[in-house]
Formats: sequence, structure tokens, C-alpha cells
Amino acid sequence: MMKKIEHPILLYFLTVMMLILASYLGGNSIPADESITAMNLKTGEVAWCGPPQKEFGSVEFATSCSDKVKPDFNMAMALLHSFEYDEAEKVFVKIIEKESQCAMAYWGVAMSNYHPLWAPPSQAELLKGAKSIAIARSITKTSTRESEYIDAIGMFYKDWDKKRLQNPMYHL
Repeated sequence: MMKKIEHPILLYFLTVMMLILASYLGGNSIPADESITAMNLKTGEVAWCGPPQKEFGSVEFATSCSDKVKPDFNMAMALLHSFEYDEAEKVFVKIIEKESQCAMAYWGVAMSNYHPLWAPPSQAELLKGAKSIAIARSITKTSTRESEYIDAIGMFYKDWDKKRLQNPMYHL
């Protein structure tokens, strides 16, 4: 009989290790639906602050993802840069639903959970960001530029569980 894992750090470590192993064994692995569902991603209709898609400037952000998700990706980036983090995550999740191998959509989820101007991130946000980065890194169909973007935000989430315990800001 297997013992239930109750420690979130151990669960996180095992999840990351499984994703890394899957990426080595499967080449350009397709993220498992269970891995995506376990992240508790924000979904639903985007709450617009004005007429839909009229209140933001235009964004052109090149990715290796397909052209079918390009308009959504650009909108998610506009939302992200307008500090609409929850709404940006919803659009990045729509991209993941359409194209689960779009590594930059997982990068976008990690970026949406990094909002240092508002408040320290919660444990759930840190875990979601770390899982998103692990999945993004498991997808090998990325450009050098995209890998560098993923690695850059990945530094924020690296060892988040240890940093969280050492930073008094998280104990407010």
C-alpha cells in the first residue's frame, strides 16, 4: 500500500522530476492533461475594463507557437503589460487549451503569477509558476530567445520554497 504524500515541497519536487524525466524520454513531450489540470489555472471569460480589445495598444510578440494562437498571445501580452494578471492568465490558458505544446503560453502563466508590485506571491502562485516553468522547459520546440525568456522568469521560481522561508516579507 502506498503512503499518501502530504508534504507540498516533496510533491512539488516529485512533479518537477517526473516532468524532467518525461522531457528526456519523449523528446518534445506533450504535457499531460493531469499536469496542466493540477496547476489550478485561472479560466473563464476575460473581464474587460472597456470595449473588448479596444482599450489596449497593439502588441506583436513573435513566438514559435502556431499562427492560430498568435492573436490570443498578443492579447495576453497586452493584458500582462497592463497589469491585468488574472485576465492575462486566462488568455494564456486558452492558448494552452488550443495548443498544449506552446511553451511560451506556460511562460505567460508564470509571468502572470509574478506581480511584485502588488503583494508577495502566495505559496499557490509560486507553485503554479514553478510548475509552469517546468512544463515550458520540457517542451523542446522553442527558439533560443524563448528559452532565454523561460530561463529568466524561471530564476524567480528557482528554489522558491527555500527562499520563501528565508524572506521575512512572506511572513506578513
